Amino acid sequence: MSRKIRFAAAAIAVLTVLAIIAGCGNTPDPATDGTSAPAASEGVSATVEQTTPVTEYIDTLEKRDLQKRVFTVIGQSTEDRQNFYIEGNAGEVINESIRKRDWEVEERLNIQLNYIAEKDRKKVTSSVHKTKNSGEKAYDLVLNSLSDGFNTMTSNGDLRDLKTIPHLSLESKYWNKSMTENMELYGKLYFTTGPISPQLYQTPIVMMANLKIAEEYKLENPYKVVLEGRWTIEKLAQMMKDVSHDYNNDGVMDEDDFWGLVVDPTFGNALYVGAGLDGRQKEDGGYRIAVGDEAFLNLIDKCSALFGDRNTVLNNPQGAKDYDLLIFKPGRALFMDDTVNGVLIMRDMEDDFAVIPCPKATDDQENYYSTCNTWLPSGIGVPYADVGDAELEETGLILETMAVCSYDHIVPAVYEITLRGKVSRDADNYKTLDIIFENLSFDFVSVFNPGGVSDILRNAMIGDYPNYVSSYESIKKSAQKALDDFALIAQKQQ
Repeated sequence: MSRKIRFAAAAIAVLTVLAIIAGCGNTPDPATDGTSAPAASEGVSATVEQTTPVTEYIDTLEKRDLQKRVFTVIGQSTEDRQNFYIEGNAGEVINESIRKRDWEVEERLNIQLNYIAEKDRKKVTSSVHKTKNSGEKAYDLVLNSLSDGFNTMTSNGDLRDLKTIPHLSLESKYWNKSMTENMELYGKLYFTTGPISPQLYQTPIVMMANLKIAEEYKLENPYKVVLEGRWTIEKLAQMMKDVSHDYNNDGVMDEDDFWGLVVDPTFGNALYVGAGLDGRQKEDGGYRIAVGDEAFLNLIDKCSALFGDRNTVLNNPQGAKDYDLLIFKPGRALFMDDTVNGVLIMRDMEDDFAVIPCPKATDDQENYYSTCNTWLPSGIGVPYADVGDAELEETGLILETMAVCSYDHIVPAVYEITLRGKVSRDADNYKTLDIIFENLSFDFVSVFNPGGVSDILRNAMIGDYPNYVSSYESIKKSAQKALDDFALIAQKQQ
């Protein structure tokens, strides 16, 4: 994966813009209730309506003098996975957008933002844990990986319940709705994500479709299929089934051949999240692991049969090889799944390609759901510390102001220059990108992997775990206990 990483830093902004733009029309702005201009009605002229002042949400947040309070943020942020401003990249558009965000927050509240950037996400996690155990308050905010960071910090009790922090509009477009819904534990929420973390917008798992190959095989245009709501698991299987062949005529199907579909195990996550399934269910006042339910078993049977033939579908275990560069970019695969991060390195690909969502389960499913890779440092949380109500209220005001300014500054800085200029090749791609970012979904089972259940589930979806039922039954009790232990943390905390 090293070559992907080298290309990522320059393109963070693209993702930020796409996701934010998609969210604009879907999540209500907290400022819209009673603060926007009224609609024209009988007896009210259009001229009057147009001159009615509109209050922006940022203007509803208090501008306060916090006496140069130092607000310290620790997180994983590197050239390759940038969350913070980098001095050496002065002048780079996205980098400057982050700095403008910081300037505005500091000016509005008279604070000093202090960033501690770590390369190693485990060091971020251990640093937060050490300060919690010592009783000192070293950090006000933490940004890190979900599956190798926030899962551990939650288990350790290192994080504050975000719902106890004043000012945070966790249901708004400035924060991720899926996180608010899917990561809560008995009404508590220990981490979330949003535009404060530019890395969020590199996380969606998508599909790339080679349009030249589709035309050569006289297949339907993938854009058309998606936009008409017909992009399903079965449609994908139908389109890719006759494409794979022994390209070098050596009698063995491997990475040197031509493929209808190339996947890695995260495609398994995308399949069940894309079907609208949730591996954790509320029941009898608690939570249970639901990946053995009939809906999951039926989907596994269906997907493993369609995508388990290794003469038709090439699997990249653990995403260990750069198949996007080795196979898809040279034009030897019709479809491939990847994160948006991976898509960015295809900008100079010779063949035209579409970026489309992962498929729905059926035609009658209303929405496409984009599952997010949980290993990139997109999570946002507040380390627990014994502070008073006044300081906690200040923290909430700072966080909400950061969220709004992140939303406002990154979008205009990158939209025309980076997005329009370098990524999208046609109008249909704008439409499918909107669809991708409309429903960004985070899956509890993927983040916490209780009892190792996520590992066998995602591999079973793509046909690499043929004995799923027996395998799941062997870890079912330990998986449920792990889930109960996570939930117990929330029950114990007041």
